Amino acid sequence: YFCSTISSYNLYKKTMTNDDILQQVLSQDLKICAQEDNEMFFNLLLCVYNEFSKDLIGSCEMINTIVSNIDPQQLNCLVIRLSLKTLVLFGKQHVQDIIMSSLQWDSFEQFNVWQLLTAEGQESHHIVPVLKSIIPNEHVEAVSGIVILLRPEPSIPGAVGNLLSLPVTTHSNIVSSIISRWINIKPNKMAKFIEYCLGKVQKLNDPLPTLTPMFEHMENTLQYLTNDDVFRGCEMILSKSLERIFVKHPGLKSRYSKLHHAISVVVSTQIKQGGSNKRRQSSDSDDVIRTKKRRVVNLEEFSD
Repeated sequence: YFCSTISSYNLYKKTMTNDDILQQVLSQDLKICAQEDNEMFFNLLLCVYNEFSKDLIGSCEMINTIVSNIDPQQLNCLVIRLSLKTLVLFGKQHVQDIIMSSLQWDSFEQFNVWQLLTAEGQESHHIVPVLKSIIPNEHVEAVSGIVILLRPEPSIPGAVGNLLSLPVTTHSNIVSSIISRWINIKPNKMAKFIEYCLGKVQKLNDPLPTLTPMFEHMENTLQYLTNDDVFRGCEMILSKSLERIFVKHPGLKSRYSKLHHAISVVVSTQIKQGGSNKRRQSSDSDDVIRTKKRRVVNLEEFSD
């Protein structure tokens, strides 16, 4: 039955000039099938995605058809397939559009969306930009899904920069939670990423409007850090960058005194340790000089 059905769709596809029509036809047929026989609906769903994956991946209409008709067992079956990479539903090109459209769907459908998105896996820089259009108190399903999905460390600095640029009044807790988790997992990597983003912002004609929320988010994050490795790591690259900004913009130093105090303690401690290390080295009989090569890290552009 399913083979003949797929053959019919293939013949129908050859007569069409627009792939969107195939998506509409498949979506309508699956909806009718779900009403008549839910088991047949699910089996047909797997067949059509196996046969027409290039046409259906990233289709918002198909995603809505799936999440509004699957039962819990079928949801778990899809989660397994997505986790094992034997099925792709969202892709990367249209994932932000799908998330924005899903904000208008009911709570059960949104829950299914985020279960499937998390199983398929999405890189942080594809998800973070959506947060600027989300109202945390109204879109609770999306917020909970995003916070869970952003548990893994970011792959590029743009995700960090966009996150730190979100409005403090509405997104403070979300940003602090995600940033602190990333820092506690990969402090050295985050030191590089944040320093890179700060460098990009300072090249703006008027950097203060962007620096202000970034500094406020970083200060709010301090209370969730388990250590200060982010300020110590990578030859204190982040601490030195923050100190230069505080010197250039004294108003930030008084406004974000906790952040300034945190890096001042690290810098002063490092200076003292550096002095004692030099004294120890001068007393050593071994006259070997060690040189450390600095590794150049190529990072993608941080886009606002």
